Amino acid sequence: MKETIRIYVRLKPLEGRKSSCHYETFQESENPLNDNAQTHIFQLSIPKEAADGHVNNSRELFRFHFDGVLESGISQTDVFEIVAKPIVERVLDGYNGTLFAYGQTGSGKTFTITGHGVQEKVATTKGIIPRTLAYIFAQINKSAITNNEGESSASISYFEIYNESAYDLLQTRDPFDKLEDLTKIQLLEDADQNIHLRNLSVHRARSESEAMAILAIGEANRVMAETPINQTSTRSHCIFTIIITRRDSESSSIMRTSKLHIVDLAGSERVYKSGIVGRSLNEAKSINLALHHLEQVIIALADKNRSHIPYRNSMMTSILKDSLGGNSLTSMIATCSLDEANLGETISTCRFAQRVALIRNEVVRNETVDPLMEIELLKKQIQQLKNTCFLLHGGVELSTDPLTDEELLKCQENVSTFLAADDSSADMLVGLDWRKIQQCFRLLKQKMSGREVRAADVQNEREDCDGKSQEDVEKLRKTLQQRDREMAILCKLLRQEKRRIDDLMSHSGYGSMPDTTVTPRPSAFPLPQVVNSTVSPSPASPHMFSDPSSLLPAMDFTPPSEYLPWLTKLSQLTNAQMSDLRRALLTKFIDGHAQRNRAECLKQNLTERVNKARQLGTSIRTAQAEQQCGTEQLSALQECGDPRAENFSREVEYGRIRLQGMLEQLGSLKEQVEYFEKLTREVTNVMQTQFDQWWTLQTSINSS
Repeated sequence: MKETIRIYVRLKPLEGRKSSCHYETFQESENPLNDNAQTHIFQLSIPKEAADGHVNNSRELFRFHFDGVLESGISQTDVFEIVAKPIVERVLDGYNGTLFAYGQTGSGKTFTITGHGVQEKVATTKGIIPRTLAYIFAQINKSAITNNEGESSASISYFEIYNESAYDLLQTRDPFDKLEDLTKIQLLEDADQNIHLRNLSVHRARSESEAMAILAIGEANRVMAETPINQTSTRSHCIFTIIITRRDSESSSIMRTSKLHIVDLAGSERVYKSGIVGRSLNEAKSINLALHHLEQVIIALADKNRSHIPYRNSMMTSILKDSLGGNSLTSMIATCSLDEANLGETISTCRFAQRVALIRNEVVRNETVDPLMEIELLKKQIQQLKNTCFLLHGGVELSTDPLTDEELLKCQENVSTFLAADDSSADMLVGLDWRKIQQCFRLLKQKMSGREVRAADVQNEREDCDGKSQEDVEKLRKTLQQRDREMAILCKLLRQEKRRIDDLMSHSGYGSMPDTTVTPRPSAFPLPQVVNSTVSPSPASPHMFSDPSSLLPAMDFTPPSEYLPWLTKLSQLTNAQMSDLRRALLTKFIDGHAQRNRAECLKQNLTERVNKARQLGTSIRTAQAEQQCGTEQLSALQECGDPRAENFSREVEYGRIRLQGMLEQLGSLKEQVEYFEKLTREVTNVMQTQFDQWWTLQTSINSS
């Protein structure tokens, strides 16, 4: 169930001092913080002239909603009855609870939680912790009197968080030990994100006096210091935990384990007001930082759009994770001072309490099953059942010996007769012997299981056969459709490629490429037509230029200006320099040649056909593997006389035709590759021959 955090404000008496601040308290029927309770209004009026001693435009009227307003004259008993008792009663019923006090230093938090001192004999000054212990043990003793079978126990732990380090207040200490030398409590988290504290001692308390003695030990070990604002200022956050375990009766296996945290937070203080230095200043920084992290957690929990809650920012918020947004009934006491010097902190404390009231905790009762007690209860039930069976058999003790062969045969005859009977009202009488009854049920189960298995096998064989035939037919149909689509695509690509090659040949001046898909390739390719040149076939090789120099046009090649000085000094150059100059001029010669674009076009076409041939080769290897596998499957079907062999044979034949078409296409691509390789070589040879003639001419001129 969802429970909001209840907030209360307690006003510290002015102790004879006067304040220009006025406040009013009254009730309203509608509570915006809790739908099931009335709201208490705390209205604070601050004159402008009283605000820091100068006139300003700040607010004069502040209005806050609380679940209860504890005015300065209220007694410690009433504080316990209003704030703590409702939570303690729920804790005794198995729910977790938390009660913490928040406020500035010197506002009365420690007095509210523990009183003037646990050793005080005056009952009126006892705080919440001593009164809670007294109430819990009074209820435990009362339960023990009214319910003799019930069982209850209480355990206590007490620790403080000082400068972000936790120390066990119940640990045995030497008076001369430094706090830093004591064993620190380690915070651990399990896989379910539950917090566990290592090095924290838990003490069993059997009576109120033992519990009060434990509390006194912890209070004596707390870190206290005197500050300009508070003579007995607690410099750490203290958490007093009571663990209660209850069982309603000895025959019950349900155990209720609940925890009650009572937290005395260290008071926030403004350093510029207190004027503290040194160690007290460092303590104040740590306290204010921890309270800041607590406020950030409160703000995140109040914002419904926030997905991350920063519990891990400090040890205190990690420990109070269940109390803030978890499985705990929580109440907060905001302690405030109406002194004029503290009005700013009072308003800040009230605003913080309003944000806390927006948090809702998911509260569940903590019940667990004791395995040992559960075993004992089951043993008792078994014994009771045995006694009942003994009475039903007329006081004759049940036999645990195995059935004889005659009894087993009789049981089998009874089961067979029962199953063979046509009358639906037939009975199977075996008496009150549980051994015979169990044997008959075993035989029935075996027979029925055998029938179900046979029926299921027949049905499965029929379904497997039908399903397999249907699956094979569907697979063959899909394969056939896929092959048809592939054939159509390949034919379309082949026609497009042929048209593109013909267009390229007609525009480039080489004539049309022979149609290799229909007729064989001729024995000779047409030679490239070089501008302003004639072709004279060589008797030795009709496919090449017989004399490249006779084909050359008059080349008007002018070298770049940076090379002219070198041409005039050819006779003075070394062989290496001549080779570098010739190589550089050849590059410039080819870049400016009229046949360069044609050579690049031929290389591009050659590259495209080489890539297509490689892809087609991969497809052919895949098709060959599929064809071989299909042939083996067809042979197997034919040997078995399977009627599906005819359809599968057509599929194999179709695959063979498709493979043959792919092989023919690969042959065509190979012829095209050879064709373009030859054209590329011939054009390259023409440009090389032209440059060689020009270079020979230049060397003869400049050498002479």
